[in-house]
Amino acid sequence: MKKHVRPYILVLHSKIPGADISLGFARHAMSHPTLFPSTRFRQHVGPSLPVQRRRHPWTSLFAALLFASFILSVPVKAASSLPATGTDDLASLHKLLHNPQPIIWVFTGDSVTEGAKWTGDARPYPSIFAERIRWELRRTRDVVINTAISGDRAQNILDDFNWRIAHLHPDVVSLMIGMNDCVDGPQAEAAFTSNLSELVHRILAIGAIPILHTTNTTLYDRDRIDLSRYDAIIRKVAASNHVILVDNFTYWQQHRTQSNLQCWLGNPIHPNGLGHIQIAQQMLRTLGLFDPDSAVGQFESHAVPAASPLPCPR
Repeated sequence: MKKHVRPYILVLHSKIPGADISLGFARHAMSHPTLFPSTRFRQHVGPSLPVQRRRHPWTSLFAALLFASFILSVPVKAASSLPATGTDDLASLHKLLHNPQPIIWVFTGDSVTEGAKWTGDARPYPSIFAERIRWELRRTRDVVINTAISGDRAQNILDDFNWRIAHLHPDVVSLMIGMNDCVDGPQAEAAFTSNLSELVHRILAIGAIPILHTTNTTLYDRDRIDLSRYDAIIRKVAASNHVILVDNFTYWQQHRTQSNLQCWLGNPIHPNGLGHIQIAQQMLRTLGLFDPDSAVGQFESHAVPAASPLPCPR
């Protein structure tokens, strides 16, 4: 299965002073026979990417202007809709989605991703995401696998990486972790940063697209008073590695009311069925796959909160 490739930079040097131009091109575009018919421009595609010069002094400038006109022809709206981090990976993901080849999606994490206990008879967010992908988008041969385990921390997933992720040969790996790591407080932040970064590097090394999630917020949980600090680490790791980030924590904080939290949580830390709908829909928004008119887009209006000790005023 073809894996995504991050773009390299093509640098064209004109013989005319002041006309040096640097342009970014994806590796697959450089090998396109229509856009680049001359084999002189397709002899080698890679990090160094040498480009042969022609004898006529205007040739390089003409080629640069041609390339620039191609880049400028790309709709600005599509680019502006991408999130601040992970723009290249998001473009690669959309390319996969426009290919009939089935995609293997792996979700992993702790009890929140597993959907253990507190979802009642509702579905956890990986299953809601699968409903959108496999049914509504008619990608029926896509496979969505949930390998999350209750109680896990980043180190547990690292130790079990081959079984939980690598041997499944995923195209996309969605990771939400940190809810249990934060219990160790500020003194464990460096270890969490290192473990999360290593997970991202390993996911990239097997040719998959990583998607990092911040956690949901909690309600009156004294053991997790440092949760916001760990979510800040997740944002930092996503930004430094230029990977896709689904910022659930910020979304939940923006919509944080006593009513919402009581309706979205099955206990002080675990989302119930309604909470999982929020996470799934936020993920779909981030990936540009959310449709408010679809059944998944309207799930919350038809859902009944799962049984929980938290009174939901709805």
